[in-house]
Amino acid sequence: MIGERVSPDLPLGMVHAATEAEADRAAAALRAAYRLSDTEPDEPDLIYERIG
Repeated sequence: MIGERVSPDLPLGMVHAATEAEADRAAAALRAAYRLSDTEPDEPDLIYERIG
């Protein structure tokens, strides 16, 4: 969730792969999907776009 506190003691996700190389690629993709910061982010808009 946006703004949720994380800790080095808790995983952000679990990677399951058939080979170590695939696990390394999946772990890199998982790390790239997150942005970690010491400051709280702004609250996002609840409605991004209205269609129709």
